[in-house]
Amino acid sequence: MVEAIDIIPARNILGSKHEFLMDPRDVIIAYNMARSAGLDLVGIYHTHIEHPSIPSQRDADGMRLWPIPWLIMSIPSREIRAWSLCGEHIENMELDIV
Repeated sequence: MVEAIDIIPARNILGSKHEFLMDPRDVIIAYNMARSAGLDLVGIYHTHIEHPSIPSQRDADGMRLWPIPWLIMSIPSREIRAWSLCGEHIENMELDIV
């Protein structure tokens, strides 16, 4: 089991409400903060404001850059799902939110 103990926001370099691309510098900062605290970065999260919690092509591309679990929340359905890149396939992960 993995437990998230902190959330570190990342900037959207696209400046859009409908598309998101994390600033890579923010991800590197998050990795460094975790490492300096003796922790691991355990996931990346974001919302889909008009779509289901299924990875988009941009999400899939991001998973190749940052191969850790991605949590996606669909705002319309309030559903949260976790995804991970396994080889070239994206697989849904079991997720328990407590």
